[in-house]
This record gives sequence, structure tokens and C-alpha cells, in this order.
Amino acid sequence: MDVLGDSDDLILSQALESFENFDELDEKDVEFGNFTFDVDEFLKELEKQDNIKTEQYDVRTDPPERFGKPVNSTEIKELHKSQESTNTRRNTSWGVKVFDDWRKSRNANSGLEMQLPDLLSCSSQDLDHILSCFVIECRRADGSPYPPKTLYQLCAAILRFMRDNEIDLNFLDGKDMRFRNFRKTLDARMKQLATEGIGVTIRQADPISPEMENALWEGGHLGIEEQLVMSRTGHRSTAVRNYKRPSQEQLSAVSMALNPPKLGSEENECAAEFEDNNSKLPKLMGDAALTRIQHHVTGVLEHGQRKPYLFTWTDKFSCDTNITINCLLKVLEDVSNDMSLPPTLYIQADNSAKDNKNFILMGFLASLVQQNIFKKIKLSFLMVGHTHEDVDQMFSRVSVHIARKSVPTLPILQDLAREAYHPMPNVQHLENIWDYRQMGISSKVQIVGHSSPHQFKFVKEGDKVLMHFKEWPLKSTTYQGVDVTSLAAAYGNEPQPIQQITEKGRKVFEAMEGDLKKWQDGGKMTEEQIKWWKDHLQRERELPFPSVKRASQFQPFRCPEEAPEVAVPAMQALHDHIRNLKKKSTVKVVHRRA
Repeated sequence: MDVLGDSDDLILSQALESFENFDELDEKDVEFGNFTFDVDEFLKELEKQDNIKTEQYDVRTDPPERFGKPVNSTEIKELHKSQESTNTRRNTSWGVKVFDDWRKSRNANSGLEMQLPDLLSCSSQDLDHILSCFVIECRRADGSPYPPKTLYQLCAAILRFMRDNEIDLNFLDGKDMRFRNFRKTLDARMKQLATEGIGVTIRQADPISPEMENALWEGGHLGIEEQLVMSRTGHRSTAVRNYKRPSQEQLSAVSMALNPPKLGSEENECAAEFEDNNSKLPKLMGDAALTRIQHHVTGVLEHGQRKPYLFTWTDKFSCDTNITINCLLKVLEDVSNDMSLPPTLYIQADNSAKDNKNFILMGFLASLVQQNIFKKIKLSFLMVGHTHEDVDQMFSRVSVHIARKSVPTLPILQDLAREAYHPMPNVQHLENIWDYRQMGISSKVQIVGHSSPHQFKFVKEGDKVLMHFKEWPLKSTTYQGVDVTSLAAAYGNEPQPIQQITEKGRKVFEAMEGDLKKWQDGGKMTEEQIKWWKDHLQRERELPFPSVKRASQFQPFRCPEEAPEVAVPAMQALHDHIRNLKKKSTVKVVHRRA
């Protein structure tokens, strides 16, 4: 039943509002208008209503899945540790280890009264003195001082360690006067190291050179869809479009060689070290900011006549297969007999796709067989990591001989190279070369899948030129063959000389020309050397007719002369000598006679 009507509701609301507005009212009968309201009676009536149900809650019986299990302090620390950066944790351990090693070393050389406590036992006064000594005395494992930035990182690692162990001694806080002496010592030590030139060289990546860009194209690393590049990198600049695959017209200007060599690989280590350290000319002490011109060096050993060759060239040419082919032609011209050569040519080359292991060189070798300049050509590559050949020894000897000498000009570099190795190398400078690379690129065919085999053999069978190949030069494995006649035919016409120097070469020649006066003003080079450089730069800007012979100028291979028949007595003496060589020696211990 209804206890209150509509009019009663209004009166009840006014009554309750009066309770809220007047704190002095207590639980007693309230007279408001013509209505008498008893609070206790009203609540009893409400509880009798069927449609009013009171819901009971017991905080002690909450669902068990609502809250996690109780944790302890160890678990809290584990949570903190799990979210800490691995690098930060590693750097902290490294810094504390360096400090502990220094403390143990110092304590071992000091008396009992001078023993240093560990970090967690130091007072603020002790820590100020100990850290001041540490930043001055700490060294690397090889005894050299740490760079200023590394020294500060060591101190930061020690501070993190102390905070992790709940020790609040912030010795890097500039407002904490307890560690003023340490901060002054650290600042002075860092300035001293910087003055000595320690840690002032900033390592940064070199810009991508045209040669490296070509290698990226050749390896298939460029030419990715623009939208894919932009989605993965977030770049929205037009620079992304510069690295899209170019049109067919532009594509013909880049090498199609496969699998470019890895930078810093062992097979290029010796030559790269020689060029970086010794063939940037002028090679003089000081003035490192002035321009120097890289004079690349290509080495060849001709084993038949035991002749070494060194060819120098500048960045007027691209670093590609043209250098290899023209150096090979120079050597063949020098060792030939009236431009005629033996029937078989053996070549051992670096396993480098940019220079040697590409279809351009293989097509050129096939053309030599097609023109009957050679009957057979064998091309071999050593496995990666095992390419320290005898030509590397020549580079090593030259590098050691030049290392501590001043080399202001190219003629001096060439003279030093001749002195460094025996027999004396034939040292030449390439002023212009034939563009065989363009002939290979213009071919309608190319070779693919040739990056894995390590031995190739080019022979002529009828009108066809075949390239046989196998993975390794093992007698147990057989050659596979492929017809490369159409590729060899691309080299049938006469090659053209290089018509234009590279943009990289043009820029470095201009920069060197602008720095010549600075070289002279610094007293590093004489007037005669400055004059040589001016003439040299002028010659490098020019492209004269190549001095090397073209492949078509060689005569067909000559058959070997028949060996004279050896007389019987001489043959018998030879057999006796071989038998003596095969004789086994016997070594034993015997008792001496008394």
C-alpha cells in the first residue's frame, strides 16, 4: 500500500531539506505546515514494502580473482630490474668493475692505513677523495687513458650502482657542496685529456661514394618500391625517389655484376690498408685537413717469367672491371713475344664481384678464346677468408717500406715501391684506359648464377665458346658447361677510350688545386713539387689515347715448341736422381763404444 501521496512527497522533500540546512535539528517530530512526520515510523513502513529489497554486501567475501597475490620487497626489486635497459645494466656493471679493479690494484700497492673501502661503505668525505683519485688514475686494459666522455660515463655508472643500493650520495649534483672537489677534479681531467687530443676525433660514417652506390645497384639493394621505402622508413622527401630503379637508359650506365664484396673482408684487407695509409698523396706529416688525392694501386704477379707489376690510377676512373681488364692487357703485352702468347692463360683473382667476378670480365675472357688469342683460359678464385696470396705479400712489403716516409709526389711513391720488393716491380701510371665494360653492358645477354663457383674454364669447341665451371678445384668433381658464344661476340668490335672523368675525380682535382698554395705556405712542399702537382692535375683532367694495346692487336696463340729428345745417359741420370730423392732417411739412437 502507498504510505504517502503526491502532496505528501512534496512536504517530505521540504522536511528533509530543512534537516540538511539546520544542523541544530535532531531526531524528533517535525511540524511543517499541517503535516506531522515521524521518522522511525516512516522507516518501519518502508521495510514492509514488498518491492523494496535490501542487498547485503560483505567486504570479507570479495571474489578471489579481483586482486593479485601479495608481493614482497624482493619481487618488487625484480620488477624494477626487469624493466631496466640491458645496456644500462651492462654499463653499470662495467663501471663498477673498473672501479673495483682500480681499488684492488691501489690497495695492493698501499699499506694497511691507506686501504680504500668499497663504494657502499664510503662516507661523503671519503667518496669525494676516492673518486678524485679514481678519475686521474684509471686506465684502459692496455694502459691508455680513457677519453673524456668515457670517463664521465664511468662516474655515471658508479652513481647508478649506489642509487640501486639505496645510497643517496649524488656526487654529480652541482648543488651538493660535499663533492665540490671531485667535480672540479673531473672537469680538469676531462679538459686535460681533450687538450692531449684523446677522444676528440668523432667517428662518423663516410658519405656514399659513386663506387659504393654502384655496388648497391649491382647487389640489388636499390630499386625498392617507393611506397614500401616510405612506409618502412617514414621518409616523405623526394630523396626517396632518387634511389628508385632508373629507366633502361640509365640502367645501361651501371654495372650488372652480382654479389658485391663485403666491405672490410679479408680478401681486400691488405690492398685497402695500403691505399688508405700510404697512397693518399701528398703523404706528409700534419695538415690533415688539406686535400689529398687517392692514388689507387692494382697489383699483378706474372708467375711464368716471375715479373711483378704495380699500376697506379686516380679517381678520374671508376673502380670497376675496366681497371682489371686494362691491367691484364698491359701485362700480356709486356710478356708476349711479338704480340703472340702461349696457348693457356691461368688467372688467380680476388673473389670480388665489383672488379673480377662478374659477367663483364668473363665475357672478355671468352672473347680472347673466340679470337684464338688463347686456346684455353682458367680463372680461379680462392674461398673467402683464405685469399692471402703472394700478391698480398708484395702489397705488404711496399706498405711497410712506405709507412714512415714522406711521399709528396707520385714519382717518389713509384720509386719507393720499386725499392720495396724483389724482383723490382714494373710500376706504371694509367692515364687512360679502354672501356670494355660498356661493351659488356651493351650486350643483349649476361651471365647469372656465377657467384658461387670458384673455378672457370673457357675453351673453344668448333664455332662455340664454352665456359665450364665447378664449385671447387677438386679432381673428384666434374665441370658443368654453358655456351657463352653470344656474350663473347659483344667484344668483337673495337673498344672506345674512356671519354669523361668521373664527377668524384673532377671535384677532388679542383679541391687539390685550391689547397696547393696552403701546402706551399705551410712549408710542406718545395716549389718544384708544387710545379709537379700543377702539371699532374692538368694531365689527370685530360684523357689521352690509351697506351695499352687492344685485345684485337694480339696475334693468335703460338703452339709450344717440341721438347728435344733427352739422350739415354741423361735420362738414366734423371731417374737415378729421382730415386735418390725418394730414398727414406733413417734416424736412430745407438750406444757409443767405450
